[in-house]
Amino acid sequence: MNDSYPFPVPGLDDPRAGHPGCRDHEETGPEDPRFHFSLPLPEGWARLGEPGPAPSRENPLTLLARCRLAEEPEAEIVVTGRLLERDVAPADLLLPDLERSGEEILRRREIDSPDGRSIDVLSRSRTERGMLVLRRSTLKRGSRMLVLHAAATEETYDRWADRLAVAAAGLRFLEPGTWHSAEGLGTLARSSPSDFLLFYPESWQVEGPDAAGTDVFSASLVNRPQGLVVGRVDLAVVSRAARPDLRAVVDAYLGRLTAAGFEGPPVSPAPFPPPAAFQVAWEGVGERTSGDARVELRLRAGQRPEAWFCFSMMGPTRTSAPDVWAVNRRALELAFDLVATPDVPMQGWIAEAIQRARRPPAQARPRSSARRA
Repeated sequence: MNDSYPFPVPGLDDPRAGHPGCRDHEETGPEDPRFHFSLPLPEGWARLGEPGPAPSRENPLTLLARCRLAEEPEAEIVVTGRLLERDVAPADLLLPDLERSGEEILRRREIDSPDGRSIDVLSRSRTERGMLVLRRSTLKRGSRMLVLHAAATEETYDRWADRLAVAAAGLRFLEPGTWHSAEGLGTLARSSPSDFLLFYPESWQVEGPDAAGTDVFSASLVNRPQGLVVGRVDLAVVSRAARPDLRAVVDAYLGRLTAAGFEGPPVSPAPFPPPAAFQVAWEGVGERTSGDARVELRLRAGQRPEAWFCFSMMGPTRTSAPDVWAVNRRALELAFDLVATPDVPMQGWIAEAIQRARRPPAQARPRSSARRA
């Protein structure tokens, strides 16, 4: 088997181009049309048996379809659906499961998306059937998520590899939707020391402000399901005229954590591609301990002409509570990435939802929500 193929192969990542040996398949079996989907299947492949039920609040994870050649069980594609209650990035849900499974990950690729980072993974696993080569990819729209599981025996993988790659790249919802969060979004606005509008998942709660002046504004977002705090995002907006050095702002925050009993090595943020509101952005990740407790500390900072925007997230590590970790990380990403300012308006999908919500009742679409897909 060729371990490096196909990540990526030119021409395979645009299913609209059409590919020899594949045909478009529309799966409309689930009763809930929101989980109807399409994908390019290899010629001769078909769904086996009846379609599975769509995910629901009572059963949020279901098998929607299993497809293969009836006479050749050495390769197949399975599509599962998931209904999300809290917003997460698909990559943050799938990758911990793969790591716990003990599979050998050969290649992985994360793809940025307004719905959160999706992922395409090639792995290998020893089973009772022998060695299998597995490919998984994810697709999310709002609260709906699809996971494509493609598998082939090691002996037959090279024969199917290109067509499995086409299927993974071509997975689509038949009802795309325009809302990119599993939840509605709350807002936090301030005019000083910088004029901004911040968005966050509505399941989180705002605490503060702890400081509100011309030089500093600080507040916190708290993840408190069933009354138990399992995540916290602290925000500080600091005037650059008052504190021209970002490192001093970060060190002061880390010093307060140490004084509160959370000890650990320094976190050194490194540059990463900034979202629209910021000229430059940095991110750093580390861990802190307090007694027997160990938490992840993730810092993000953005530079505006007039102020530093510093976000810090604390919560369980990925290994100790992967589902909570995924929710916490996504909240930090949304809060940081969606900052709107006078010169950087709110993103189009949010503005469109607000406009739909303001329509008179007679003009409103009967089933759509202003906040969800």
